[in-house]
Amino acid sequence: MAAAEPDEASVDETFHDAVNSPSSVFSSDEEWDDWAEIEKHDSFNCPLTLNRMADPVSTTDGHTYERAAIEEWLADHDTSPMTGLVLESKVLVPNHALKKAVEEYLANEARSAMAKHLEYKAMSEQKLKPGVQIDKRVNLLIVGPAGVGKSSLLTVMRGGTFNETTEATFGVDFSQHLYTTGRDACRATIYDTSGQPHLKDTVRTQYRGTDCVLFVFDVTRRQTLQDLAVYIEAAKTEMASRPHELILVGNKIDQYESREVDANEASDFVVTHGLHDYREVSAKSGANVNLTFRNALAHTAYRTKKAPPMPRRNNRHGPPCCN
Repeated sequence: MAAAEPDEASVDETFHDAVNSPSSVFSSDEEWDDWAEIEKHDSFNCPLTLNRMADPVSTTDGHTYERAAIEEWLADHDTSPMTGLVLESKVLVPNHALKKAVEEYLANEARSAMAKHLEYKAMSEQKLKPGVQIDKRVNLLIVGPAGVGKSSLLTVMRGGTFNETTEATFGVDFSQHLYTTGRDACRATIYDTSGQPHLKDTVRTQYRGTDCVLFVFDVTRRQTLQDLAVYIEAAKTEMASRPHELILVGNKIDQYESREVDANEASDFVVTHGLHDYREVSAKSGANVNLTFRNALAHTAYRTKKAPPMPRRNNRHGPPCCN
C-alpha cells in the first residue's frame, strides 16, 4: 500500500518537525532528552501490532500486549509470543498502570508531537505509486561475528520462514523496506554483512553513509559479544560526522538453557561502549524481531532530515540519441 498524500484540511498544527528539537514546545521544567523520550515511547508499543497500545493487558509471564492482538494469538497458541515458552495459563490482566502512563505521556504537547512522528506502518507493496515522493531515506546495517543469525533476522523481518541451516553471507547483501512514520514515506536499505574475519575491511566501508547499526551477538556464546568491540569502534570512527543510532541485539534467546550472556551483562556492555539500546530477540521463534526493526527504523527516520526531491525523467519515445 502506497503512502497517501496528507489531507491539508486535517493537518494537526501540533505536528512539529522532528528534525527541530521538540524542546521548543516542552513546557515542563525537565530537560528534553531525545533518547530517553524515545525509549519511554517504545515501552508503549505492542510487540504484535508494532503500534502504541490503547488497551494493554499482561500475560502470566509479565509481558504486555494490546488486548485484541494477544487474544488472537492465544486462540491458536499456548506459548508466549515474546519468549516462545509455554504460558502457565491464558489469563490476561489489565495493565492499568501502563494505560495511565500512555495517557499522561500523550497529554504533553511535545511528547504527543514526537509520538506522531514515531507512528510506524510497513507498506505491503514493494513499489510506490507513480507520483508519490519518498520523504526520507534510511540506511541500516546489520553486523556481527559469523553464525550469530544476522541473515535469519532479516529473513524473518521480511516475512520469511526461519531455516535452521543458512548459507554464510559473503561480502554484503541488501534488502529494501518501504514504510511510513508519521506523515513521511520512507525507504530503508538494510544491509546484511558477512561475519567472516577476513572480510572486516569490507564491512568497515559500509559504515560510511549508514544511519543505524544493529550489532548482533549470540547469547549462547559470550565470545561473540566480546568480538563486537572491534566492530563498534570501527563504526564510531567512520560514523562520527553524522547522526546515528547504535543498537546491541542479543539473538537466540529461545535457547535459554544454553545461555551464557544474561540481560544485565549485555546492558553493562551497552553502557561501557556507549551504545543507544539493547534488544533481545529470537530469529527462530520470531520473538521481538519485528519490534526491534520497527523501533530502529522509526527512530532513525525521526532523526533523519527530509530527502531532496528526486529529479523526474523526461518521457522518451526513442533511444537517448534521438531525444
